Amino acid sequence: MESLRARLLGPAPPRRGRQDRWAWVGILLATLVGGVLRFVRLDQPARLVFDETYYVKQAWSLVRYGHEREVREGLEEPDVLWNAGDPDASGRCPTSWSTLRPASG
Repeated sequence: MESLRARLLGPAPPRRGRQDRWAWVGILLATLVGGVLRFVRLDQPARLVFDETYYVKQAWSLVRYGHEREVREGLEEPDVLWNAGDPDASGRCPTSWSTLRPASG
């Protein structure tokens, strides 16, 4: 079994204990810095981003009305209304932009 393993994988690389430890320290440090940058103040967004602008409002209208709804006519900034605590930025039209777009994913 060992000869098959050596033939398929070649000789085992030499162990480098100190270099391996420093590599793991670097990986963990990069992970820690990335996690801090990502998760600090995550609960205090400055503004809505793409997913929150479209998908959250559509999910809310699906739960409340049973179908997706369009933004009301004449409403220039639905995000301002949504951020102010009034999530009813949708009008009475049951069609939505996502039902009109091609099914491309």
